[in-house]
Amino acid sequence: MKRTILSDIELITENEYLPALLALLKKAKSSIDIMAFSFAIGSAGGKLSVNSAPYEIAETLVALKKKNKNLRIRLYIEGERETSDRNAVTAAFLKKAGVKVKFGATHAKGFCIDNKTILFGSTNLTQQSITKNNETNLLIRDPKMTEGFREYFEHLWRGGRHGGIHLEPPYFADSDFKDLLLALIGAAQKTLEFSIY
Repeated sequence: MKRTILSDIELITENEYLPALLALLKKAKSSIDIMAFSFAIGSAGGKLSVNSAPYEIAETLVALKKKNKNLRIRLYIEGERETSDRNAVTAAFLKKAGVKVKFGATHAKGFCIDNKTILFGSTNLTQQSITKNNETNLLIRDPKMTEGFREYFEHLWRGGRHGGIHLEPPYFADSDFKDLLLALIGAAQKTLEFSIY
């Protein structure tokens, strides 16, 4: 259900995610920054799932790096919790192609292309999340709107931790959204609808 919310923002859901992401990656000219909680191209033991959506994404990143050696690709990926073993397999695969990888603690999921466009939302880079789950993401084509993503990414990339950054509205990092959420709930007049994992 691809929907334009504003002229520079689209809602990307379910099976639209993979084609939207691949098209976005192929347009990259100078940089791709990725935040991922789970990026699983295989098992924790190292057996690759070559016929999977995550593997297709990883292969695309490798091909883009081979085609353009000057393309900077950075992956900030969860390395402290339950998904870290499978993430390590993906990280090793991408590092061989020249992708820079840092492990840390994150549940964020998103891509920033050329510091102009972001695809950000709930989709993990797993076969289940990409092909079966109900997921929502925003595709934002606006350099000013990417500033919050870039600032947060750089914070994590430099070793920053949860709660160590405050972003200017409309961006909220880590638990900074709590007061805004409570205000929105308190201001509800007729309905209050939400979906949560």
